[in-house]
Amino acid sequence: MNPTLYAARLGLSRGWAEFRQSLTDPQQLGSQVFFAVAFVIVLLFQRDSTVEGTNVSLAFAVLPGILGMMVAIGGLQGAAGRRQVGPGRAVLDATANRYPAPNRGAGQADA
Repeated sequence: MNPTLYAARLGLSRGWAEFRQSLTDPQQLGSQVFFAVAFVIVLLFQRDSTVEGTNVSLAFAVLPGILGMMVAIGGLQGAAGRRQVGPGRAVLDATANRYPAPNRGAGQADA
């Protein structure tokens, strides 16, 4: 298989899994809805304004920046909400305490 196509398919499948996971976390979902509503309100207030010297709506000019900021914030929230548990295994901090610690053999210190 083409390595570029494989990487793209892998990224899309991981992104889709993260998106589905984000829909099950009430705190993350509430945060996304809050920011989306806040941005829509800002755009509504700017709808009648134009960029000085043009006929371009201010809301239309600001929209790409808002969308980019939402993507960046979502990525940062996703990265900040994860911690490394073991080799290649990451879990959400919110769910980390739901699972018992692995059994350790005698003589192994609690790290």
